[in-house]
Amino acid sequence: MAKSFCEDLAEDFKSLYETKERCDTIINVGKEPNVEQIYAHSVILCTRSSYFRTALSDKWAKKRWWIFSFIKTQYKFLYCGIVDLESQEIEIIFELLIAADELSIQKFTAYIQDFLIENSYKFLLQSLMKMLHFIVHNQFDELKEAYNENIDKLEEILQELIQLIRFYQIDPKEFIPEVWEYKHLLPDKVIKDILHCHLDPDAKPLYHTFPIRWGNFKVDSQLIDKEIALILTKWIDKKTIDDEESKGFQYHFNLLFRNSSDGGGLSSHKFHQNCDNKGATIVIAKIKDKSWLIGGYNPLDWNGNDVWKQTTDSFLFVLNIDTLKGSTSYVDHSSYAIYCNSGCGPSFGEGPDFRISNDGSTFKYRVKSYHRKLVNSNNPGSHEISKLSITDYEVFQIVSNISTQG
Repeated sequence: MAKSFCEDLAEDFKSLYETKERCDTIINVGKEPNVEQIYAHSVILCTRSSYFRTALSDKWAKKRWWIFSFIKTQYKFLYCGIVDLESQEIEIIFELLIAADELSIQKFTAYIQDFLIENSYKFLLQSLMKMLHFIVHNQFDELKEAYNENIDKLEEILQELIQLIRFYQIDPKEFIPEVWEYKHLLPDKVIKDILHCHLDPDAKPLYHTFPIRWGNFKVDSQLIDKEIALILTKWIDKKTIDDEESKGFQYHFNLLFRNSSDGGGLSSHKFHQNCDNKGATIVIAKIKDKSWLIGGYNPLDWNGNDVWKQTTDSFLFVLNIDTLKGSTSYVDHSSYAIYCNSGCGPSFGEGPDFRISNDGSTFKYRVKSYHRKLVNSNNPGSHEISKLSITDYEVFQIVSNISTQG
């Protein structure tokens, strides 16, 4: 009976791997800038890999020394037949599988696939999206077939979780690389709706709508920040500043007009040019030499000339930007809630209760159509129109991100 010395042979190859004696090939291990050079023996590479057998043949060979991009784990496998996948991160295992397949190391390729299949539950639990991405974008049929059953079950679970994802609030620049690759997991109607909302900024999502999270909300303003914007959204919904249920933003604040940059001496003209036909808007002005903002909400529009518009949802407000304390005054006489005139800026009430001048430098106010005066005048008992200077004012289009359909 013949005696096998496979263990001794393996030890000899391991010694050759460690000593690098009589090597004739250079292998680059790693990626820039962390690249390590390892010396190898072409005869072993050719014996263990059909890829190297071709690469190092006379057809390709022009020099004695060859340089290849390689993974260190594979290098050791070629010499010693030893590999430890348990200690490797999932990304390294993916790289090993791709490289082993490209280098035609069939036994190693099969072993890695078997390892991923046997441990499918663990990898799906720990690295769900990475596994899905790898399986979708690489042609390993055995792996894909084995994972399909788990993926089908996962899709059922994901359908419930998908409803909680704010796809519509993802930055369009991040949407394609982060979401589009997994579109096969999303219902067709949701994909269509997401694309519609990303292509049309004025569109409202029909499915799985949620308030905008704090970190995702953006406002282009020199007068307000996110905290003040959240207070304004509460007032739009007729809630108080202290209301704890309003934890997200149900509205987008789209800047339409900033007097300091858009007015150019023709404030009222530019205001109407930018803000007419835009639907609901909120006007915000900064009182000169004070830490106060004053303004009003128009749920309708600014179209028309010498036209009164009726609504019960408009209001005026004043807010201290240091303390974030403020108050509102809702309309009492709804027939005179909003006044549209091309010869003046935003105008609320018949008083006028709040009207910004043609040049955008001052506002006039007198209680008549709204519940109360928000700024004390020098003569509280007077029925004369008062006037204060402002440093700037901005107008934002208010667009709800919540649809009543679906």
